[in-house]
Amino acid sequence: MIESKAIETTLGTRVVMEYQQGTLDLFLAREDTETYKPSVFITATSLEDIRHEGELVYSPNKGNYEIVWEGSNSPEDWEDIEDAVNNMLTDACFSPVTVKVVFSAEDVKKMLDGTVLDESATVKVYDFNTKEESEAFLKGLAEGVGWHEHYVVSRDEEWMLPEHLRDK
Repeated sequence: MIESKAIETTLGTRVVMEYQQGTLDLFLAREDTETYKPSVFITATSLEDIRHEGELVYSPNKGNYEIVWEGSNSPEDWEDIEDAVNNMLTDACFSPVTVKVVFSAEDVKKMLDGTVLDESATVKVYDFNTKEESEAFLKGLAEGVGWHEHYVVSRDEEWMLPEHLRDK
């Protein structure tokens, strides 16, 4: 790959990658399917202005994504396209998210006062495979407001957590 750039739009993200063989134009649609995976539409344009269009789909046999090109022909000599697209989609879909939550009224009060918590603080760390999973968890947690005290820690506030719970 020679160069790549990403452009955010209201409908999704457009990624343009320049290769020796031509240009690869990817569009990650924001519309989520029931499995929370974005759709990825691909256009490969060779130096001879030959266009190939396709879509990235999950292949249960391979255990990852593969490009399904429209028609019977696929771009020649672009072996690394599928790997590049797979890596990009994996990053987009499976970017791990960590959520740190302080529980107990006493510890929440300390956080709100800007006090550094000690080792006895009730802090839980939750790891999620995707942003969507973490957002669903946070919605569920918000439903507990009034039933229990909690505080979701932002990146800017991690300095108030016990040292072993801070991101390095």
